[in-house]
Amino acid sequence: MCMEFAIEARHLREILDATRHAVSGSSVDPTHAGVSLRVSGREVSAVGTDGDVTIEARANCSVGTDGSCVVLHKPLATLVALLDPKKSVGVKLEGAELVVSLEGMSPYRFRVLNVLFPTPIDPDGESVEVDLSMLGEVTTSVRAAVNKEHHGVQVVSEGSTLSFYATDHYRMHAVVLNGVSLGSFSGVVPLSVLERAAHHGAGAVVLDANGKTVKFLSDRVSITSRLLGVSFPNVSAPLAVESAQTVKIDVSLAREALARLASVSDGSSITVTGGSDGLQFAASNNEVGSGSETLRVATEEMRFIMDRQYLLDALNSQKSEEVSLGYTSATAPVFIKSGDNPSVVCVVMPMRV
Repeated sequence: MCMEFAIEARHLREILDATRHAVSGSSVDPTHAGVSLRVSGREVSAVGTDGDVTIEARANCSVGTDGSCVVLHKPLATLVALLDPKKSVGVKLEGAELVVSLEGMSPYRFRVLNVLFPTPIDPDGESVEVDLSMLGEVTTSVRAAVNKEHHGVQVVSEGSTLSFYATDHYRMHAVVLNGVSLGSFSGVVPLSVLERAAHHGAGAVVLDANGKTVKFLSDRVSITSRLLGVSFPNVSAPLAVESAQTVKIDVSLAREALARLASVSDGSSITVTGGSDGLQFAASNNEVGSGSETLRVATEEMRFIMDRQYLLDALNSQKSEEVSLGYTSATAPVFIKSGDNPSVVCVVMPMRV
């Protein structure tokens, strides 16, 4: 079928840019390096997939003749990114070539891939309208603690609470959204999928009845992903633990103190000590020297050693100006949390030296 359409270059660029996050440039499978273009009526869609994640982006077009084809994503996207964004681009399928033309420019011809583009995996559940406006904050808060092997975030929906957990076994970052629900659901979603859903302003979620896929929907973009088949530790158990004592700290002051201590830190550890003078952070290096910073806060006696970057990451994950640091013993988990919605809780294990 002789597919043909006209579209502003900026709109074609937008849908190609959206789908590139699901295209694999290094795959030996040409379908995973390609983009499927399809015209139906006055709408053109672009679909990219790496086999696990599928992204479909849609835009309005004019002079549309229904049809479809698959071409390599990168060459087409590279050309379109260099075109005048406000000019109309003509796209036409001529035999085994996709012809792209712009007024005053010689046409470019892209070879059509003779492949059967895979049908996107589509969850068979019902679409759930949900407020995911805070999803960007969620991904920012959990990113540092994501396991570097599978890059997954456990998403759990129970009652009217939607929770996100990330852990690399040394620490855990959790974000709890109150008043948000996907029904009853638990699955591990790639962090990159959550980030793309946040970027495109997803406002609805479709869950697969068999618990293997999830789909995020926005006005013009849909992102479908397989859930990761990885086992997560019991992430809810640490959150139920009550610390023996807590101390309120100013996030900005603590960040600045930890940043300065990097100049004399021997490796990554710092010693945290609480007493009548406040909460002290101390670091030393035999070849450089030593330093300490004291936050003038009310605190009881405490002492533990912690990875400086882990503590800094926990503070950076918070949106609140003030957080509570929960302490029980030198070997028990340390909690850094806020009382906001979303509530961000970071659990960090002290270092053993």
